[in-house]
Amino acid sequence: MILRFTAEYTAAHDASDRFSFSVLSTGYEQVERGAFTEILYPNSIEEIVEFFVREILRRELRFRRCKSCGKYFALTGYSNTEYCDRLFGGSGKTCKEAGAVRLYRTKITADPVVRAFNKEYKKRFAWIKYKKITNEAFYEWSERARVERDKCMKKERQRPTGTQN
Repeated sequence: MILRFTAEYTAAHDASDRFSFSVLSTGYEQVERGAFTEILYPNSIEEIVEFFVREILRRELRFRRCKSCGKYFALTGYSNTEYCDRLFGGSGKTCKEAGAVRLYRTKITADPVVRAFNKEYKKRFAWIKYKKITNEAFYEWSERARVERDKCMKKERQRPTGTQN
């Protein structure tokens, strides 16, 4: 769901639903040589909120609800971004990172070829620890297995829907 403030504001039919703007006390100050910025001189918290609402409208920012945490975030880069950059839970990862991990896990569990490859890979990797296989033999096997996995995945993508072989 993308929320666009300008569209939401103009779509409000009832005047009581619309945000009422007031006169703000602003000015411009030089922040560095040749660069000026607008400065707000607020008399209340409401004026600070209004200043930010005006800035959102001026920049025509769009917002989306994060698929991880459910909070709104501004779309500043790509318009198909689905996760915000806030920290997710107590993991120390952002929603974007946690979403990528969740998507990867979903892909692994959904695709039988990838699932079979990962199961065999983990089994053979464990053999190194128990000296059943050398590092060189494992890595040689893994290269061949990746090629075969990719061939299988390519065949899966090319197979028309509804047919089984």
